[in-house]
Amino acid sequence: MKKKILFLGASNAQVPAIKYAKKIGLHVISCDQNKKSPGFKHSNENYIISTIEKEKILKLSRKLKIDGIVSYVSDISAPTAAYVSQKMNLVGNSIKSVNTLVNKELFRNFLKKHKFNYPKYRVFKDKKNVNMFVKKIKLPVFIKPTDSSGSKGVTKVKTYKEINKAYNLAMQYSKKKKIIVEKQITRKGNQIAGDGFVINGKLAFRCWGDENFNDRINGIITIGPSFPSKHSETKFKMAHKETQRILNLVGIKNGALNFDFIFDKHDNLYFLEIAPRNGGGLLPELINYSTKVNLIKYTIEQSIGNKITNLKQKEVKGFWSSFMIHSTRNGNFKNIYIKKKLRKRIIYNNLFVKKGDKVKKYVNAKQILGNLILNFKNNKEMLDLYRSPEKFIRVNVE
Repeated sequence: MKKKILFLGASNAQVPAIKYAKKIGLHVISCDQNKKSPGFKHSNENYIISTIEKEKILKLSRKLKIDGIVSYVSDISAPTAAYVSQKMNLVGNSIKSVNTLVNKELFRNFLKKHKFNYPKYRVFKDKKNVNMFVKKIKLPVFIKPTDSSGSKGVTKVKTYKEINKAYNLAMQYSKKKKIIVEKQITRKGNQIAGDGFVINGKLAFRCWGDENFNDRINGIITIGPSFPSKHSETKFKMAHKETQRILNLVGIKNGALNFDFIFDKHDNLYFLEIAPRNGGGLLPELINYSTKVNLIKYTIEQSIGNKITNLKQKEVKGFWSSFMIHSTRNGNFKNIYIKKKLRKRIIYNNLFVKKGDKVKKYVNAKQILGNLILNFKNNKEMLDLYRSPEKFIRVNVE
């Protein structure tokens, strides 16, 4: 009998993992509150259920007698996966450990308690004292929901006039109606992004590259990571050691991790996020191209109880990046301009929109219009794209 795997979410971002599970012969079940989710057409069974409805998902999981559950690229459904796996004795992580990582308030409190570096911060349930706190820690600051993902509801505040609008936006995206205000840490070099994988509590593999941003938008939503990183392996060894300390303290035992961290001007390490899931924007696919390590495979195999014995650290070979296709303004999608020179570097191309579709200015992950994976001849050629993205890739709207 085929093993059954349940995916929490069936959006474009989850399709690669769903297709892989189907390809290797698993019975694939997908849950999503959107009945038009593209992952449904690749699944054996589909259910219109919100992935944060823990009890409903547990009831379904018991009824279907699933062998594994995966919250692929999704922070908000990771606690549900932990809840179901714990209740059904499936492979996963404790509810407490997952909640600590996905909730910004809990994660900052954890970093503070265990003497990791952290930005000055405070959590608010209402507007009272927000201005006073910002004046105390000084601009610029970030105002974020404590319980959102994909940069939804996040604002970099540079002037005091922006605080009220940023607060309202963050509250709009917070289910628990709590926001966090954080002092911006001045970073040295690129922010780092990447994925890792945990086996029996040990960080068995990690692949970290440089995050890239489009300052024409808001400077806080990624347009894609690039590999290899310009940061030294010495810094990464320190980050690996500190990640392992976090895993030991928080109790993460298995599965994928998605990272965002920075080094300040004194080379001090600051973890911005460590999420108990695979990264979005084709990050696992990008890592597979650049290292030959298939993290989608390991995520699925581990979730259904198969032992992982052959995963080892591997270095990036060549110059690789992904690119989130995005618009810098609202309108109706017309076409995409891609410079001829760049077209030769595209290895994978997946567009989610067609002519006439309404598109929005890219400010969070919901507005991604498609993904590219690119392979470059050298580092300069790769970084030229991210220094001036509109010169190479431009979404035209009308």
